[in-house]
Amino acid sequence: MKLAGFSPDKVTYNALLDVYGKSRRPKEAMEVLREMESNGFSPSIVTYNSLIALYIVTWNTLLAVFGQNGMDSEVSGVFKEMKRAGRMLEAGVAPDLSSYNAVLAALARGGLWEQSEKIFTEMKDVCCKPNELTYCSLLHAYANGKEIERMRALAKEIYSGVTEPVAVLLKTLVLVNSKCDLLMETEHAFMELRKKAHLT
Repeated sequence: MKLAGFSPDKVTYNALLDVYGKSRRPKEAMEVLREMESNGFSPSIVTYNSLIALYIVTWNTLLAVFGQNGMDSEVSGVFKEMKRAGRMLEAGVAPDLSSYNAVLAALARGGLWEQSEKIFTEMKDVCCKPNELTYCSLLHAYANGKEIERMRALAKEIYSGVTEPVAVLLKTLVLVNSKCDLLMETEHAFMELRKKAHLT
């Protein structure tokens, strides 16, 4: 990158990293990072923020694509890699809400409720607040794994206010209760959904 006596400094490298990050060009970003370090510049918080933005989007895109195509083992692999990301993890790159939700959705499809619970607990332990999609996935994991009592306990938490029972969550409660042939629970969720529809 040296041209006619011009040597880039940390600001120049960070600006280039930022552009590559926004352009979703990880290969070029990593080349710039290596050059920056080989020229004696230590990455700063600005450097890592550019890389964090790039890699969180890249990893979450991979999780979503694999998850939507039923490639559950690939989802697990990407998630593990994301958590093992070495110095970037130390710098603040960690799975975010989208990452956890993608993994939970993949596990739920297979009814892997025990693994889903572990991911759910880990998520809360790292202060990543679950949202309605998180709860939907956990409900599906319980339903697909035939864990009726766990599903009922989670539904009770939802109705008691652990999260706002928005339409998507209420529809999920109708579906999973119906799938498990739970008439009273299905009716209750349906009535709650109907009330919600009249309020909006």
